[in-house]
Amino acid sequence: MQSTTDILDHVAAATGLDRADAEKAVAAAFAFVREAAREGRSFDHPALGQIRAVERQTDAGEKRIVFRYRPDAGGGAGSGRGKGKRRAGPEA
Repeated sequence: MQSTTDILDHVAAATGLDRADAEKAVAAAFAFVREAAREGRSFDHPALGQIRAVERQTDAGEKRIVFRYRPDAGGGAGSGRGKGKRRAGPEA
């Protein structure tokens, strides 16, 4: 599992940003995706797939918002789009 430190180091090295600016950029990107999902909007990116929030009911009868990730929904290379069948994702 990658840590936040790993992500920040990678972004800083890949973009030439200093660590503080890389941290701001990564935080802003994640905040955008989180806000979109919480508002019920999906976030699609070719490299990531689709991320969206859905409401689920727990065994105890409580309602929760959970994030669903569909790696094949982003339309990027190897996404499975246009192949006539869908791969099963974590939500299946």
